[in-house]
Amino acid sequence: MTAKSNFQVINPPNKLARKVPRSGGPDLETIVNNAETALRELKVEYDEWIREDLDRMEAALKRAEESPEECEAAIKTIYDTGYDIKGHGATFEFPLLGLIADSLCSLINETKISIAQQLHLVRLHVDAMRVVINESVDGAGGDQGKELIAMLRTAVERVTND
Repeated sequence: MTAKSNFQVINPPNKLARKVPRSGGPDLETIVNNAETALRELKVEYDEWIREDLDRMEAALKRAEESPEECEAAIKTIYDTGYDIKGHGATFEFPLLGLIADSLCSLINETKISIAQQLHLVRLHVDAMRVVINESVDGAGGDQGKELIAMLRTAVERVTND
């Protein structure tokens, strides 16, 4: 049994195509060079931004440690800030920050641990990010960066597997 359908295909006019020129504008190399220049200029400001992010995380962590009723909101602030760092760390040539922030976000999503354990491990992550910035460890941090990430992951695994 086939149902008979009454439908009509409507193809709306493409008004945008008439407004966009088919030629002209910057070439791909110019676009890439402009983007790279803009990123270099923003990287100068990144040091200030990341320090503000870390200060925000430190303040939220202190609130969480001192006031149980503010703990949930403070942890959310730490998570949100960490998530932002995870995204822009590599963009500004600090992929190690992104890896630490990724570990931090995974930790915060972990539900098997106590608040005290979580806050202790959050402190380790925030301190690690502060060291990366204070020591200007760009890139992945070489062997020390790998060791740092391994140590943070081991600390999280020990607590979450107990």
